[in-house]
Amino acid sequence: MIKNILIFVFVSISSMCWAQLSVAVMVDKDTFFIGSPVTLSYRINVPSDVNLTSLDFNSLLEIENLAFPQDSNYFDKKMDATVLDGGDFQINDQNMIVTKDNKPIPLQGIIKMAFYNVGGFRLPVPKLGHLSAAKELPLERKVIMIFPPAGLTQDSLAIMPIKPVMLENATWEDYIWILYTLLGLALLGFLAYFINKKINAKEETTVVEEVIVKLPAHVIAISALDKLKEKKMWESGNVKGYHSELTHIIRQYIEDRYGVQALEMTTSQLSKEMTSIKLNKEVSGQFIEILQISDIVKFAKGEAGPEINEKFMNNAYSVVKMTKQAEDIGTE
Repeated sequence: MIKNILIFVFVSISSMCWAQLSVAVMVDKDTFFIGSPVTLSYRINVPSDVNLTSLDFNSLLEIENLAFPQDSNYFDKKMDATVLDGGDFQINDQNMIVTKDNKPIPLQGIIKMAFYNVGGFRLPVPKLGHLSAAKELPLERKVIMIFPPAGLTQDSLAIMPIKPVMLENATWEDYIWILYTLLGLALLGFLAYFINKKINAKEETTVVEEVIVKLPAHVIAISALDKLKEKKMWESGNVKGYHSELTHIIRQYIEDRYGVQALEMTTSQLSKEMTSIKLNKEVSGQFIEILQISDIVKFAKGEAGPEINEKFMNNAYSVVKMTKQAEDIGTE
């Protein structure tokens, strides 16, 4: 008798859940590296009396970092995320809302994401748009952890999140050109006055225009890489300085080559900008890999082995040569 009652209760509860509005989201594992693809599987249950008009996935770009309350000095408040593949929902970073548009809204599918900072978060669900009074049944959602990428030694006990590139404070040396300019102008004025007074005649001033020849972006970058290689900084123990100069060269090249303000962007912002300019995924992936690992070495107290330092130098030469402008081909 008791067994029959339990079966009846279980069937009743299952029927109630199936008849209610709900969103289930799953993922194949619960730990990922920064920048690696995370595949989210969504299944949406819509009762027959509910007319689903839209799915709003903006929650994917506004995910709270569960690690932030534990240490707000080292963890970002929100997870820095981007959509790699919108799947059947056909969403992207610029359009996160799915509407009918004369075709049914998908009730299941996958979305591939990438996260660019360290932390943890609970899987987000889309906001369901409908005109009925039906309430969404809350379902348990899994917690995902994001860790730094592989390639660092195990000596680091605490890894800080990647932070935006820090700009150096201006010094008096940055403004010394003003003094030189003023002295030059004063000297020119004195000479003009002296000549005019001495010969008491009008002299025709010949203005000589200085022609500045700007070298191609890839020539400048390769020259800078050659100089960095000759310094042998990481071989002598200055790994942080080596990665700082390497990332500066890469960012300067991207800025000169594509007109992107790469020196002022975070690594994740630069990754999105590369997508918008339709840069080859393989090439942009190599650029971002160098910048991400270098950011961790500079700001997160990570340590990179000799093979990684040498690999990134070779990759830097490779991507510069692969992406040089067509009219510059043949110029080394």
